[in-house]
Amino acid sequence: MKKYMKSVCVFIFLLTNAALLKAQFITAYTFSQSTGTYSSLVSPTVLASGTGLDNERYQVSIPFNFLMDGVGFSSVYVAMNGFISFGNTDPGTGYWMINSGATGFRVVSGFDNDLGTLNASTELSYQTTGVAPNRVFTVQWSHMGDRVIQH
Repeated sequence: MKKYMKSVCVFIFLLTNAALLKAQFITAYTFSQSTGTYSSLVSPTVLASGTGLDNERYQVSIPFNFLMDGVGFSSVYVAMNGFISFGNTDPGTGYWMINSGATGFRVVSGFDNDLGTLNASTELSYQTTGVAPNRVFTVQWSHMGDRVIQH
């Protein structure tokens, strides 16, 4: 569980710093890890919860214009598989890493894995905090399970 919480923190860090930098053209990403205390969202909007969830995507309007690769976005798809996709193009049921120009959509991934329901406490939610121009959109994947894919 600690591994997933660290991933959530890294995802929030990437999304927050991209917003602070006005999300200039993204040519390369780096990974950094830090330790800290995980705090769940205070009053999130729940997109899905409970058992039986797998591969769902939910389109969410964000209350500000987010620039990524020089393009402004006011909506995202939040995916059960651990990523968000910017814009109105449904990313489908795959697993997407950071960005793919060939797909027609831009992606930031916190997990990029086949996540699914761990138990009845599984929850996919989001929350926007702060006041313009310092708002932060945070997505939270809680009590998700890493599905074992057998070939």
